[in-house]
Amino acid sequence: MKKILFISVLLLMMIYPYAFSWAFPFSSFRPIDDTIWMLSDSCHQATPFCADSIYIYASWMPPGIMPFVECYPFGPPPDSCILDLYCINSNNQVGHILSPKWFIIKANSAGWVQIVSFNTERHIDTQFNDTLYFYPRFNYHLWGPYDEPNPPCVSGLTLDKKIACEDRYLNPFTPTYDTLTFFAEADKFYYLLTFLIGILGEDTIYHRFWQGNAGQPGAAQLACEGVNSCTIYHITTHTGSCNPATNTFTLSGTVYFYNAPSTGQLIIYDNNTGYGTAFYPPFVSPLQFSIPGLPCDNTSHTLIATFWDEPGCDYSTLYPSAVLCPDAVLSGGGQACEGDSLQLQVMLSPFVQTPVTFTLACNGIVFDTISYSGSFPWHTWVKQPGTYTIDTVYNPLCAGNPAGQAFATFHPLPQPNLGNDITTCEGRPVILDAGSGFAVYLWNTDEITQTIQVFSSGLYQVTVIDNHGCKGSDEIQVNFVPAPQPLLIKHN
Repeated sequence: MKKILFISVLLLMMIYPYAFSWAFPFSSFRPIDDTIWMLSDSCHQATPFCADSIYIYASWMPPGIMPFVECYPFGPPPDSCILDLYCINSNNQVGHILSPKWFIIKANSAGWVQIVSFNTERHIDTQFNDTLYFYPRFNYHLWGPYDEPNPPCVSGLTLDKKIACEDRYLNPFTPTYDTLTFFAEADKFYYLLTFLIGILGEDTIYHRFWQGNAGQPGAAQLACEGVNSCTIYHITTHTGSCNPATNTFTLSGTVYFYNAPSTGQLIIYDNNTGYGTAFYPPFVSPLQFSIPGLPCDNTSHTLIATFWDEPGCDYSTLYPSAVLCPDAVLSGGGQACEGDSLQLQVMLSPFVQTPVTFTLACNGIVFDTISYSGSFPWHTWVKQPGTYTIDTVYNPLCAGNPAGQAFATFHPLPQPNLGNDITTCEGRPVILDAGSGFAVYLWNTDEITQTIQVFSSGLYQVTVIDNHGCKGSDEIQVNFVPAPQPLLIKHN
């Protein structure tokens, strides 16, 4: 009931601001301890916008000191930089004091976001016995959506990302309400909001704003991390590829945080192994990290980030470790003689989980599937000539990449020819010829020439070796028979 009453009064005040100016006296909104003094601010250090908080900040600058703005709009583009802080149909003027305040809005759910702003300051200067009213200038810009909590500052704040913008002067005589309404998308949850409060004079404007539709049906739920205390609110992780020589990988990523302490260390470590890295102040968000030497064990690991000097300021997230897939390399083959075999081998990392299933192919024709659980390299012998490759390879975890090839060449055996068996008369030498073109001749007579001369009966064998090292042999039977004796002729 109180909430309904407050909203009703708020709507009536927006319609009849003069009639209800008594409801919120100016002095009641002057902050004491919760003022955000906008002496300096940055897109890189945007404050998180929380749904259950009311923000009060003061636009004030000592005389002669210009505010720090990453892209101060001295003039319309291109005289200014890529960040355009002007609105369409605005007067395109910059007040004497223009102090920007950056906020990052994170929506945990899709829905409408209504930001209600309320200015209660009346600026009166009675110097020179005159009354001078300073007209406050209200300017806000909303960019988004972004799928990362750290949009590119300021190059990513382009016109195509600008959702809403307003630039106008406020009435200094009455409390002034303004609203900014937009729809937070379901798949991109980050938005950047900039308030610029300028006045025509050296004075201070106090300003407050909050989510007006928080908790209502259809409203987006805004995250509240990091508003009042040290908070690590997001970590991205990238699992590197597994090094098969060491069975390790490198984890890299980015950690995002608010209100970091000024002392101690930021420790980011893998809780499964204890491997980690440390950073020292000053801590600037976002911060990139890298942890090498983590094992490729195909399990879910827990990554923890913690500030040692801030109890409870930590964050944990799960990430998958790298998997060592069975990348198989085929080698072997070569040249051999017909009838011999050539060895092929399949090599994998010794850390690969078995069984490993793969298939070989020769000249594109795939052989039967092989499932192997032993140690690698795996060996086989082949007698078929051709080009051997690995067609597929995988294990229960993932498919690997086949690589390598083996060429198998088989040379024909040399064919020496000694001819048919020979029978001849004793006393007539026989010349045996193994044929020309061989590299080596080996006779069973211990002779090593292409031809030999034999004088006695027996089995003669020759072995030849060609230029490829292939052997061939032949044999011949040589028989020497006695010559017939002449018959004596007797005369009677």
